[in-house]
Amino acid sequence: MKINKVKHEEKDGVMETFIDYELPNKNGDMSNYTLKTTDLPKKSFVAVFRSLEKSICTICDFDLADEKYITVTGVTFTHKKSRVSFVITAEKELDICGDMLKINTPKLSDAQVDEDTKHFLDLLVDECKEFILGNRMAVQLNLFGDGSEAVEVENENFFVHESSDGGEIRMKVEA
Repeated sequence: MKINKVKHEEKDGVMETFIDYELPNKNGDMSNYTLKTTDLPKKSFVAVFRSLEKSICTICDFDLADEKYITVTGVTFTHKKSRVSFVITAEKELDICGDMLKINTPKLSDAQVDEDTKHFLDLLVDECKEFILGNRMAVQLNLFGDGSEAVEVENENFFVHESSDGGEIRMKVEA
């Protein structure tokens, strides 16, 4: 599986994830697919995006203190032979007016960035593959009306109901 582009950003008040990827078809050629969903990703998926915020500061010569104003929204990968290059897309809130500055890094290769950025890009590709395969955040549903509070559960195969008395019911989710 080859990841070409990933975006995770808010659109009209809803977080949306978009992944463009390729898989080999039965002839051995690559076929292009697109996944666009409002399903919540795992916390680790979001954490990788957050980890790339420091990379934006380093690559674009921003002060590292600006990291808290930057939100990474996507990465585009370009595959040529055995080489991969990338562009990281982000937004930075401007103090002067509160508007968002759209940022695209220059197109870079692994050889042009630090080890942390390489590591986080590799993790992002792994997280995208997991997301495509259905490994996403599940949210507990209060199906039983017993007043238990909903909690997030990172498990792609089950909804878990925890009752107020400490009991637990697991419901297998099948596609």
